[in-house]
Amino acid sequence: MAKSISNKVKAFQRELARYYEATDYQDLLEVDTTIIGWGGNVSYTVLKTVIYRTEIERDGHKFEERFRLRSPMDVMELEEQLKHDRRRLGKSWRVWKAENPDKEMEKEDDEEE
Repeated sequence: MAKSISNKVKAFQRELARYYEATDYQDLLEVDTTIIGWGGNVSYTVLKTVIYRTEIERDGHKFEERFRLRSPMDVMELEEQLKHDRRRLGKSWRVWKAENPDKEMEKEDDEEE
Protein backbone atom coordinates (compact mmCIF):
# COMPACT_ATOMS: atom_id res chain seq x y z
CA MET A 1 0.00 0.00 0.00
CA ALA A 2 2.75 2.46 0.95
CA LYS A 3 4.63 1.78 -2.27
CA SER A 4 1.63 2.54 -4.50
CA ILE A 5 0.84 5.84 -2.75
CA SER A 6 4.51 6.81 -2.98
CA ASN A 7 4.39 6.12 -6.72
CA LYS A 8 1.22 8.22 -7.05
CA VAL A 9 2.91 11.11 -5.24
CA LYS A 10 6.03 10.81 -7.43
CA ALA A 11 3.87 10.86 -10.58
CA PHE A 12 2.07 13.94 -9.27
CA GLN A 13 5.42 15.59 -8.55
CA ARG A 14 6.35 15.13 -12.22
CA GLU A 15 3.03 16.68 -13.30
CA LEU A 16 3.62 19.60 -10.92
CA ALA A 17 7.13 20.11 -12.30
CA ARG A 18 5.77 20.30 -15.86
CA TYR A 19 3.13 22.82 -14.75
CA TYR A 20 5.59 25.00 -12.83
CA GLU A 21 8.07 24.96 -15.71
CA ALA A 22 5.44 25.88 -18.31
CA THR A 23 3.83 28.61 -16.21
CA ASP A 24 7.01 30.10 -14.77
CA TYR A 25 6.12 28.79 -11.29
CA GLN A 26 2.58 30.14 -11.12
CA ASP A 27 0.73 29.11 -7.93
CA LEU A 28 -1.87 26.36 -7.92
CA LEU A 29 -5.33 27.84 -7.72
CA GLU A 30 -7.84 26.82 -5.11
CA VAL A 31 -10.68 24.64 -6.40
CA ASP A 32 -13.34 26.16 -4.17
CA THR A 33 -13.00 29.77 -5.34
CA THR A 34 -13.12 31.65 -8.59
CA ILE A 35 -10.77 34.35 -7.32
CA ILE A 36 -7.54 34.23 -9.28
CA GLY A 37 -4.56 34.75 -7.05
CA TRP A 38 -5.68 32.53 -4.22
CA GLY A 39 -3.54 29.49 -3.81
CA GLY A 40 0.04 28.60 -3.29
CA ASN A 41 3.10 26.70 -4.35
CA VAL A 42 2.73 23.01 -3.45
CA SER A 43 5.46 20.41 -3.18
CA TYR A 44 5.79 16.88 -1.91
CA THR A 45 8.87 15.19 -0.45
CA VAL A 46 8.89 11.40 -0.49
CA LEU A 47 11.06 9.59 2.06
CA LYS A 48 11.14 5.91 2.90
CA THR A 49 8.37 5.89 5.51
CA VAL A 50 7.07 9.47 5.43
CA ILE A 51 5.73 11.89 2.82
CA TYR A 52 5.79 15.62 3.49
CA ARG A 53 3.47 18.04 1.77
CA THR A 54 4.45 21.70 1.86
CA GLU A 55 2.43 24.67 0.65
CA ILE A 56 3.70 28.21 0.63
CA GLU A 57 0.91 30.72 0.11
CA ARG A 58 1.27 34.09 -1.61
CA ASP A 59 1.34 35.88 1.73
CA GLY A 60 4.36 33.83 2.78
CA HIS A 61 2.61 31.47 5.20
CA LYS A 62 4.09 28.00 5.05
CA PHE A 63 2.09 24.88 5.87
CA GLU A 64 3.68 21.48 6.18
CA GLU A 65 1.92 18.18 6.69
CA ARG A 66 3.51 14.85 7.48
CA PHE A 67 1.95 11.58 6.38
CA ARG A 68 3.35 8.36 7.84
CA LEU A 69 3.12 5.55 5.32
CA ARG A 70 2.68 2.94 8.05
CA SER A 71 -0.46 4.62 9.33
CA PRO A 72 -3.60 3.64 7.39
CA MET A 73 -5.30 6.86 8.54
CA ASP A 74 -2.40 8.99 7.27
CA VAL A 75 -2.42 7.14 3.94
CA MET A 76 -6.17 7.79 3.57
CA GLU A 77 -5.66 11.48 4.37
CA LEU A 78 -2.76 11.66 1.91
CA GLU A 79 -4.89 10.10 -0.84
CA GLU A 80 -7.62 12.68 -0.21
CA GLN A 81 -5.09 15.52 -0.21
CA LEU A 82 -3.51 14.24 -3.40
CA LYS A 83 -6.94 14.03 -5.06
CA HIS A 84 -7.63 17.63 -4.03
CA ASP A 85 -4.23 18.81 -5.30
CA ARG A 86 -4.84 17.04 -8.64
CA ARG A 87 -8.11 18.96 -8.98
CA ARG A 88 -6.26 22.18 -8.19
CA LEU A 89 -3.62 21.35 -10.80
CA GLY A 90 -6.28 20.61 -13.42
CA LYS A 91 -8.04 23.91 -12.72
CA SER A 92 -4.76 25.81 -12.76
CA TRP A 93 -3.80 24.30 -16.14
CA ARG A 94 -7.20 25.20 -17.63
CA VAL A 95 -7.03 28.80 -16.40
CA TRP A 96 -3.42 29.23 -17.52
CA LYS A 97 -4.13 27.81 -21.00
CA ALA A 98 -7.18 30.09 -21.36
CA GLU A 99 -5.12 33.13 -20.37
CA ASN A 100 -2.09 32.19 -22.49
CA PRO A 101 -3.34 30.77 -25.79
CA ASP A 102 -0.28 32.09 -27.66
CA LYS A 103 2.11 30.13 -25.46
CA GLU A 104 0.08 26.98 -25.96
CA MET A 105 0.18 27.48 -29.74
CA GLU A 106 3.96 28.04 -29.62
CA LYS A 107 4.31 24.75 -27.75
CA GLU A 108 2.29 22.91 -30.40
CA ASP A 109 4.39 24.49 -33.17
CA ASP A 110 7.59 23.37 -31.45
CA GLU A 111 6.27 19.81 -31.15
CA GLU A 112 5.44 19.67 -34.88
CA GLU A 113 9.00 20.60 -35.90
